[in-house]
Formats: sequence, C-alpha cells, structure tokens
Amino acid sequence: MPRDKRAGEGGQIRTFLAVEISDEVREAAKDLISDLDLPQYDVKWVRPRNVHVTIKFFGNIDPARVADIARVMEEVGREFRPFEISVERLGAFPGLRRPRVVWIGIGEGRRHLERLYREAEERLSGIGFPPEGRSFKSHLTIGRVRSQRGSAELVRRIERRGDFDAGRCKISELVLFRSELKPGGPIYTPLEKRSLCKHKEKGKNGKMERD
Repeated sequence: MPRDKRAGEGGQIRTFLAVEISDEVREAAKDLISDLDLPQYDVKWVRPRNVHVTIKFFGNIDPARVADIARVMEEVGREFRPFEISVERLGAFPGLRRPRVVWIGIGEGRRHLERLYREAEERLSGIGFPPEGRSFKSHLTIGRVRSQRGSAELVRRIERRGDFDAGRCKISELVLFRSELKPGGPIYTPLEKRSLCKHKEKGKNGKMERD
C-alpha cells in the first residue's frame, strides 16, 4: 500500500481541530501583536495567519484516521447553526503573576463554542480519541512566554490593553488542520472542512423558529 503523502516521519501527522476567525479579527490581532512585540520580552508570538480557536488537539495520528475525524466533524456540524462571537479582552494563562500564554478572549458566543467543544469531545471519544480531561477555555493564543525576562513590563502592557476589542466574526465551519513544526514556526494546512449546517425547524404556525 502506498504511503500517504501527508504523513511525516513515522508515517504520522500532527493534527488539531479548530474554528477560524475572520480576516478583520485577524488584522486586529496582528496590530495588537505588533504593539506587544518588544525585544525586552522573551515571547514567541503567533503568526497572525495562524491565530484560531482550538477545539481539539490530537497530536500525532495515523493519516487513515482523518476520514474518521471528518465523519465526526460532519455529524457535529449537523447539530449547530452558524453563530457569531465577539473577540475581546487580553489576558494570560495561568495568570498575570507568572504568564505563560498570552491570549485574546471570547465574549459573546462563548457558550456556543463550549457546546461545540463538548459535542465534538463526546463524539470523538466514541472513535477512540479520549477527552482531554480539563475545562474548555475558549480563546485565541497569540504568544507563548519562553522565560520570565521582562515579564513585569509585559504584564503592565497586557493590563493596559486589557479592554482590547477585535470586533465580531461568524463561526460557520469546523476545520481539521495538519501542523508541521518548522524552525521558523509551525505551518498549518487545512485537511478537512465541515460546515455548521443545522436546519431551522418549523414551528406550529409553519414559520421558521428563531434560535
């Protein structure tokens, strides 16, 4: 059997499930990263084109499992209609005392993302991908702190930009990405996309019911 061209060393591929943000929100994130990117901080900033909301990180998988995951993505997609999120606030995990991950938060639409995550986790566990075992915090990772050099000033700048608002965007599909780790940063390639396409049901009066 020929080797799958998507496979890396050992015949496996590194993958994750995510939802993408709009170009407008991505541009706002780019401007924010540019403002925060100063030489005194030891932070690896995420390339704006790579910013997304992670739903499930799979790690290394056999390429043959991509079709199984795509089927689950389709099942999940049929349970959700497209929805809007607001992308706002700036913070850090686990906290500002000792930041390790710099993030932009999700305001409105957060509960929809949480439901999407739970539905995906439940269905993926049924095909052999166990739940992560931790609570889901919807966010956009924009930087990873490599050391605490300059962290006091970084925290002050995060606090000053705490009310950051990138606007709103529509979430309309799930995307399975391949992640290739390169010296210049990871390269994300979409492998599968499935729309959120739940149909509106008609009420007793024959009209479409609202969400």
